[in-house]
Amino acid sequence: MNNQYTGWTLKKYGRAQRLALNTYQHHPLKDTEILIKIEYSGVNSADIALRKGKKLIVRLFNGLFYPKKITRTGVDFSGRIISVGHKVKKYNQGDWVFGLRDNDFSTNSQYLYVDANCLMAKIPIGVSPETACAGSFGGINALFFINLLPKLENRSKILVTNAQGSVGNAVFQILNAMEHDVIAGIRTGHESSFKSQFPNVLSMPENDLRNLGSDTLDVIIDCGGRRINFGLIKALKSKGYLVTTSFGFSTMIFKYITEIFSDKKIISRVAGYYKEDLECIAEYICSGTYDPQVDSIFPYEDLIAAHKYIDNFGKFGSVVIKS
Repeated sequence: MNNQYTGWTLKKYGRAQRLALNTYQHHPLKDTEILIKIEYSGVNSADIALRKGKKLIVRLFNGLFYPKKITRTGVDFSGRIISVGHKVKKYNQGDWVFGLRDNDFSTNSQYLYVDANCLMAKIPIGVSPETACAGSFGGINALFFINLLPKLENRSKILVTNAQGSVGNAVFQILNAMEHDVIAGIRTGHESSFKSQFPNVLSMPENDLRNLGSDTLDVIIDCGGRRINFGLIKALKSKGYLVTTSFGFSTMIFKYITEIFSDKKIISRVAGYYKEDLECIAEYICSGTYDPQVDSIFPYEDLIAAHKYIDNFGKFGSVVIKS
């Protein structure tokens, strides 16, 4: 193995062209450290938000004028363990694993050093590394937001917006497997792809969501990270819930106004990730409850092209990078 490896970095916010390859040195493993040869990593909404730096919350967290805390890219990964520290007991050389690096990113890389207690799990037999990577980010976010809901009645009527994205598609599939009455809101340009994969599911372009009417839905899960509008609130039944991946000052104001003047609830949280949820996603993939959709696969050297593709066309499911 060469003493050096490469990884993608971000030194300035903005266009995809600001991503660049950087060279890193391998180092001796710490006692509880693991070295992984990355096979697949992803480009998802967290990567795009970090790179663009348009949201104030991103810049407050990561630097107002240029990235400071997180300068490497990539959240999710799958790969094979090359070596382990002598105190590592759960994993062995040669194990295939998948997981997320939500605190420091860095998975768009040839190799990855992680602690044995990080957010990672073994890939189950019968699941490919590509599928495991494609399902990790969307799946673990989906479980977090679904678990925020109170216990739902049987056959609750639920709208999932941005259901073509990796998070929205996972939310839709998991709730659909629970036999709720799920409607999928699809962004323009992805309707045919969605219908070809899920022909028996009621779906509609998100431009038509304003035509849902009043008091028709028990739950809305907004996976688009958009600003909430009164049209969505109007569509909820009395004591209905809107769960949104949008988090910020305007969302909080909207939440308080809504809950003062109605009996409807808005739930907005920054997603938290847990190893048990990652293991649950692996079980869902094995059982067929969740079938991660792969939009495109780009070579490792073409990460910039993958970002441009999402900027221009969006994605249906996940965009993965083959190292």
